[in-house]
Amino acid sequence: MATSAYAQTEVLTGVTRGKDYGVVYALPKTQIEIEIKANKVNYKPGEFSKYADRYLRLTNVSAEPEEYWELNSVKVKPVGVPNSEATYFVKLKDKTVAPLMELTEEGLIKSINVPYSSNNAKNAANNAVAPQRKANPRDFLTEEILMASSTAKMAELVAKEIYNIRESKTHYCADKQIICLRTAHNSKSCSTT
Repeated sequence: MATSAYAQTEVLTGVTRGKDYGVVYALPKTQIEIEIKANKVNYKPGEFSKYADRYLRLTNVSAEPEEYWELNSVKVKPVGVPNSEATYFVKLKDKTVAPLMELTEEGLIKSINVPYSSNNAKNAANNAVAPQRKANPRDFLTEEILMASSTAKMAELVAKEIYNIRESKTHYCADKQIICLRTAHNSKSCSTT
């Protein structure tokens, strides 16, 4: 007993012919995609930059504007792109139920007989970061600093504020450690909350 099977669709190499009804697709070939993220830094010295050494003991603060690039990350990944040498045509017969075949914009097969969900692409587009507005440094100065008679006096008062913040942070951390030591002594566990 001999049997023969016939496919519902005919796949041909190359492009469409005349009045044939079907889908043209390409097989992928691999290319390497390199993604480099860098930040362009436009350094503009602040109004108190020339006082950094005198009041804060910072010697590496430049008083001149600079422009340079910082390399943040480099990612290398393989990507499928259409292979123009491997293009095929799926000929669909008239009045038949053809398989659902979704293609990418480039002509690569995205899915066959299953709808492809594009929620991931939509979510990525919705998660775009809004540009941040730059803060005005003068918004953070106290009334005493703003009332100072000279830039040098303002720089001195700002330096004192910085030292006060550092000192209060040091006391806070020391207080947390003391609480931690007392708790550890009493209950054999240490919590720094």
